[in-house]
Amino acid sequence: MTKEIVEQTLIKNNYNKTLTAKELEISRSTLWRILKESSGCEFNHMYKNFIMVSLMISYNRVP
Repeated sequence: MTKEIVEQTLIKNNYNKTLTAKELEISRSTLWRILKESSGCEFNHMYKNFIMVSLMISYNRVP
């Protein structure tokens, strides 16, 4: 399973790791291991940005 497939599935599922793991037919712990091994800081940065943008949209503060 490639890093790109995992990332695309995460984005498709709005970064919901449970749904992503189910769609990929793997456990959540396996998903976390794949993310840690393949992405490291990149994933953490991407996830934090997603959370920040989501909060901005929910508060109507998108520039």
